[in-house]
Amino acid sequence: MPFELDEALIDAIIFSMEDQGTAYFVDSEEGIVLSEEEILENEDEVDEDRYIPIPYWDSNEGFRLMERFVVALKNPLAKVELTRALDRGKGVFRAFKDTLSRYPVIEKRWFRYKEQAMRRTVLEWYNGLREDWGLERIGTEPEETEDLLGEDITIRPSREEDTPSIQQIHEQCLMDLQRVLTEKPRRPQKAGLYLVEGRSQHREGNQKLEEIASLFFTFQGFKTGDIHLVAETTSKEIVGYILVHRSPYGFHVTAIEVLPEYRGLGIGEQLLEQALARIPPETTQAITIDIPAYFEGFSRVIARHGFTPLTIRYIRHENSLTSSEDLI
Repeated sequence: MPFELDEALIDAIIFSMEDQGTAYFVDSEEGIVLSEEEILENEDEVDEDRYIPIPYWDSNEGFRLMERFVVALKNPLAKVELTRALDRGKGVFRAFKDTLSRYPVIEKRWFRYKEQAMRRTVLEWYNGLREDWGLERIGTEPEETEDLLGEDITIRPSREEDTPSIQQIHEQCLMDLQRVLTEKPRRPQKAGLYLVEGRSQHREGNQKLEEIASLFFTFQGFKTGDIHLVAETTSKEIVGYILVHRSPYGFHVTAIEVLPEYRGLGIGEQLLEQALARIPPETTQAITIDIPAYFEGFSRVIARHGFTPLTIRYIRHENSLTSSEDLI
């Protein structure tokens, strides 16, 4: 028997799909979802014309959905941890949930992603029924491409009391850059504006690493005339910042850094967009930014905003390993 699929019924079906230990049906006369047990309390058997099984959804469907979500994830830290959770075997769903809880913004994206996927499943199921009833299919909902960043992250001008948080972000990003510089490099790629070649020796200590890292982003506090913004979560945690220094020669992005666990979410691009929007439109001066070569993804971001490579700086330590086998 035909029935109308409204929002309340869609939500009830999705909720019931999650309970894989119970058989649920749509009561086509009442437009509600009932379990098999509830139906048999009042009837001797399930009337197949009146009671229609809800869409099939089991743990395998849920696992494949988690896999697709992780494959498309851009945050490297979360991607590695969630991949490990999926490889656990027993307890995989609990491990996935616990790992997501450490990444609030990504967790919210997962819930939205999952809801969209299950809604599409319900609509496809309903359209199959409509074809059986001799009715036209209804349009399926387009997949949402809206970025959830605006709901979870606020970009605002920084304040003096933000300095300790910004300094912590800078120090953590500096350690991340130092880690990359001490790893054995692969063949250099011309990505971004700068290229680091060779490998620093651990016995030289951190001094040279800090010197190299300082070629890219530096945090020297706020100066009059500079543009300084922070990215803040709904829980008031500062997770990224940008500093744009104004000089007689133009504007230079002296720092744009985001905590590792919040990368790949578009926060850096939002910071850059809003900083650029604050530069007086009548200015004809150049705007420059230096980025490490391994920030290949962000090279594409700045290209979208009209930046073009000006120069490539090659760096080689005195004690670097530079034989061909060390650069492959």
